[in-house]
Amino acid sequence: MTKGAIDNPVITEHALAHEEQGYGLLSQTIPEFRSGVWRLLRCHVTAVRKQRRKRIVYYSVSWREKAAGRARAHEIVAKVYGSDRGAKAHAVLRQLWKAGFRPPARQRVPRPYGYSAAAGTLLQGNAAGAAWADSLQGSEAAIESASSRAALWLLRLQRSPLAAEVYPWESDAASLRRFAAELAHSFPPYAP
Repeated sequence: MTKGAIDNPVITEHALAHEEQGYGLLSQTIPEFRSGVWRLLRCHVTAVRKQRRKRIVYYSVSWREKAAGRARAHEIVAKVYGSDRGAKAHAVLRQLWKAGFRPPARQRVPRPYGYSAAAGTLLQGNAAGAAWADSLQGSEAAIESASSRAALWLLRLQRSPLAAEVYPWESDAASLRRFAAELAHSFPPYAP
């Protein structure tokens, strides 16, 4: 595969689904590739999905570390926001990552690889495991176990010394009502 460049600053998930465009985005956005600390070997699209107002492209990526000389392979996720909303998500991921929400800790976030303002795209590691909402289709024990792990993550977040923006409670209340309605629609047996 040849190295591709981002020719158009307005990038769609369809363009990023082409491996050459993904190769260009990764090599131009991730600081380790730009600086030459890592050499990008392979970029393969494994899936493209839509989630709410953004598109998500999954890449299987391998690179060689210049200093160690060894090859690594990871799944990198490109979240295409289409606007600059991803900048805030990237900043929060970086803050959490630096605060210890990363391996080997049990409560963690995906690795923030980089953010392209021109492409409106956040690059992050793939979050391992299953989503909490997926457990709602399981047994009571599975729901309780997943909810307990989610509560421990939230407790660690609340106990962390991280600063956060304070928003008016009205926006939280509106979001909470919307999320509750979406969950009730998706999981009618649990609506009450």
